[in-house]
Amino acid sequence: MCTGPYARRMTTHEDLEDILSRFPGAGAGYPFGPGARVWKVGGKMFALVDDDSDPPRISLKCDPDLALELRAQYPDQVSGGYHLDKRHWNTVIAAPAVPEFEIEDWIGHSYDLVVASLPRRTRVTLESG
Repeated sequence: MCTGPYARRMTTHEDLEDILSRFPGAGAGYPFGPGARVWKVGGKMFALVDDDSDPPRISLKCDPDLALELRAQYPDQVSGGYHLDKRHWNTVIAAPAVPEFEIEDWIGHSYDLVVASLPRRTRVTLESG
């Protein structure tokens, strides 16, 4: 087992919440009921965290071509969005095989895709802070 600075560890629910909360204008709620924490920006969903999964599971919006690449690269951890449009959403199991920096990048990609689809006025508000 690899130890030291290059060791991979499982990304926890707390890690996911910390990463998600850093994005400007991001907020969370439970529109689908308990257990499915939805993160939105500008009123649109960019992440869905399964509160009850162990290891943690998160669904993220994704460019369709990149979604296929990630599924091929991590076939046991990344799949088409669970109960979501499988072309535009991936569900990621936050297992040690997927480095946390990758998950953080994918969350950023999802956030950026959603922000780009928002009205200009909303984007300007997010950028100004």
